Amino acid sequence: MNKKTWSFLLILLLTYINGPFFFIVITPLHRAFYYAISVLPVFFAIYKGFKRELTLTHFCLTFFFYVISIFLVQLITSAYDFQFLIAFIRSLLNIVGTLSIFIIYQYLKERNKITVSFREITLKSVIFYISGSILFLCIPPLKSLWSSIIVQFGTIDFTNFIEYITRFGFAGFSGFGFTYWVTACTIVFCYMYINKEITEKKAHFYIFFLLIGSFFYGRTGFVVTALFFVLLTMYSLFYKKRKLFNFFVFIIIVFVALGFVLYFTVPAIKPFVDWLLEPLFNYLDGGKIESASTNGLKRFYENFHPSDKTLFFGDGYWLDLNGNGYYGHTDVGFMRNIYYGGIFYTLIQYSLVLSVILYIMLWIKNNHKKGAFFIPFLMFLDFALFELKGDIVFLWLKQFIPFYLCLNYSEKKEIFINTQLV
Repeated sequence: MNKKTWSFLLILLLTYINGPFFFIVITPLHRAFYYAISVLPVFFAIYKGFKRELTLTHFCLTFFFYVISIFLVQLITSAYDFQFLIAFIRSLLNIVGTLSIFIIYQYLKERNKITVSFREITLKSVIFYISGSILFLCIPPLKSLWSSIIVQFGTIDFTNFIEYITRFGFAGFSGFGFTYWVTACTIVFCYMYINKEITEKKAHFYIFFLLIGSFFYGRTGFVVTALFFVLLTMYSLFYKKRKLFNFFVFIIIVFVALGFVLYFTVPAIKPFVDWLLEPLFNYLDGGKIESASTNGLKRFYENFHPSDKTLFFGDGYWLDLNGNGYYGHTDVGFMRNIYYGGIFYTLIQYSLVLSVILYIMLWIKNNHKKGAFFIPFLMFLDFALFELKGDIVFLWLKQFIPFYLCLNYSEKKEIFINTQLV
């Protein structure tokens, strides 16, 4: 196969790992394929041995200490409820899956079978998923066909509701996790743009699709993605680059004009626009920027009153004892972690995120790349904003550990120690 074919296959694999689906007629076999793709390349890398930087060793030790803390919580609280451990293993498999795609990429790169960067493959994979959503939205019979042949998670198809009509992709319903995926890829784009790894023409293409994708899968992601592009525009203006500013103004005008046209000419889309702009309409009507989502989030914060014991040591439960959602009846990330293991456990978990941010900042600085403080700032802001709404730590690690590795190994021709085994 030629290099373009290998690149396309990697794009498909990374898209699949980030948005997995399982065909109904071969579900067990399909799941076996997913887990094989997720873990076998990592075992291969461990078997061959790979060149580890000191920072990677430090992260592994921190991660090991975090795993120990999961069990310490159970011993301290005497809850002996292992629902979180099950959720953790699933999250770990998701992280390992993205690492496996990077290992496959590096294997191909060492054999000169691929030349594009892993960062470009990361961007193209999310664009591919967004393109699928656009296709399903434009061709409803195709969406119905796809829905009928894949395993659906949950008994209700929320995409039948007008406000969720865009939240459908290859994985079926695509919500919070997918809008976060788009937002994380926006940071990868920002790094590539300020370091001139992509042309202005490609940059415009990526901006357009990333905005559409975040718009499709959730309001939070759309707001954060738009914020990151505003910050990138300000960063570019500081360095006297007006091209991105001009394009961003153009995009805003196009989105607003298209929204007005659709709102007044397509009656079926009016409820969707009303839902999307609910905070704005509520501000114009009552002077408050709020929505059903923000009101629900507000109730989470108002009802968060852990005891001193819970605050410091947690209760050891992840899911509600009655099976009604999360323990503590909250979606907010730091609240769920405090209810499970207390503030000390939460800080240990957050140290995983902060260490990756620090490693990336040091790598960019030491290798004289642009954005040594800007990119880490976006990464921290990305984590903080999403953690205030939902549990984001493992989704964050799933996207940014491969980003760190592709930076760290980008200048190295080989990462495997024993190259004679294959």
